[in-house]
Amino acid sequence: MESALKEPSTEELPLDQRERRVAERRLSALAAAVRDHERSLAGQPHSVRYADLHLYRRLRQISGGIV
Repeated sequence: MESALKEPSTEELPLDQRERRVAERRLSALAAAVRDHERSLAGQPHSVRYADLHLYRRLRQISGGIV
């Protein structure tokens, strides 16, 4: 019975609707900034670093390929 009363770990705590909307807007703004950065470097040869390419790839993976 004690385990049923145990508080979940921090990662499992639910967000209320307002906190969730704020988090989603921040993530969306960050994703847009990364995409803008990628577009700004697209036409410049040798301007993209490996770390940038990794970031772009991870953003696509996290967002499900929606660009």
